[in-house]
Amino acid sequence: MPDGFPRDLHFKNYRFPKVSTHEELHNLNGLRRGWDLPIDEVKLRSFFRERFNMWTKGYLKHVLPALLVKKLMTVEKGQESLSSLFDIKIMSWRGKAAAEDAKACKVTFSPLHISVLDLITEPRNFEDWSELKGEKGAPFDSTLPVESEVGEYILVQGLGETVFNDLQTEVARPKPRKRKQVAEDDASHDSASPSAKKLRKRKAAEETTGVMDEQGTVPRTVRSRLTIMMTNA
Repeated sequence: MPDGFPRDLHFKNYRFPKVSTHEELHNLNGLRRGWDLPIDEVKLRSFFRERFNMWTKGYLKHVLPALLVKKLMTVEKGQESLSSLFDIKIMSWRGKAAAEDAKACKVTFSPLHISVLDLITEPRNFEDWSELKGEKGAPFDSTLPVESEVGEYILVQGLGETVFNDLQTEVARPKPRKRKQVAEDDASHDSASPSAKKLRKRKAAEETTGVMDEQGTVPRTVRSRLTIMMTNA
């Protein structure tokens, strides 16, 4: 260990950390005007573009969920209907903590009424959306729903219990199976039915016709093949 390690200042900070008092926390410079401060999205978007190379696609994915939570938390009681503009839909739940209100929901929401910026028109001086791809290689579309995770209690706060319960009921309903899955299940059922097995055995027996030798017996190789086919059936 080198001499002078750890430094006295670092050792002192570790042994005697400075912890803000309750009164100091309520008088922080950043909170003197309250938590619900306006966000200059023009500067924010420019900051992310210049410092982190984050364009519209990244802004939708990383910034809009935070703006959605901010809007939901500022909804006053009795005005929950205003949140219908966000077109929130619950997709699934992620994890269950000891407290029921600690669950997070995977949701989708419309980006059209979250931001004050024009996220529909391509900023031609900075971006080229023709080079961007959406899901499964589709062209990028900034109006499509955005996926995110939101705490359950935040959704209840912004949507109201009635709307939230309706969304829960909707996502809990069993979804209709796709045609391809139904066809595969039917084919699997048919192949396992007794009538299908009998049909395969009969077909295997018919295929042996004409392969008998001069003595009227089936050759050993054919009998082996037939035995394997009937065993697998």
